[in-house]
Amino acid sequence: MKVTVTDKKLVQIVREELKNHHLKEGKRILREGAGDKSGRAISPWDEDTSELKQFSKSKSGRNVERAGNKIRSAGEAIYDEIPNQTGQMSKALFKIADFVMSVGDSLSELGSTDDDISATEALPTVSDLRQLIKAIQRLEK
Repeated sequence: MKVTVTDKKLVQIVREELKNHHLKEGKRILREGAGDKSGRAISPWDEDTSELKQFSKSKSGRNVERAGNKIRSAGEAIYDEIPNQTGQMSKALFKIADFVMSVGDSLSELGSTDDDISATEALPTVSDLRQLIKAIQRLEK
């Protein structure tokens, strides 16, 4: 009997195996983790917290926060070069620095967001990106 596995079926099998692995790993962590007074394991997923908050508390979240700080400092370095330029270049550098610092700020503050404030509010807007593109295009002429 010949068995043929299509790409779609293969993807489905892989997803199912990954899901099973993560469920088993989660159960192992709960078994080995600290328990409350009744001996029941306490899961980090029991809390009513967003996925973003959980991520920001993880090692990966802290790494992203550090990367955001580096991006922010790159924007500040660009901003420091503005006085050395004139005309359109000065305006373009200002837009670039502002955009880069906004991205860095939003990444570095993922974990410190309040429940009332969305993490997306610190991100630059599509309009900001369009203005940045136009400023760079003016320089290319």
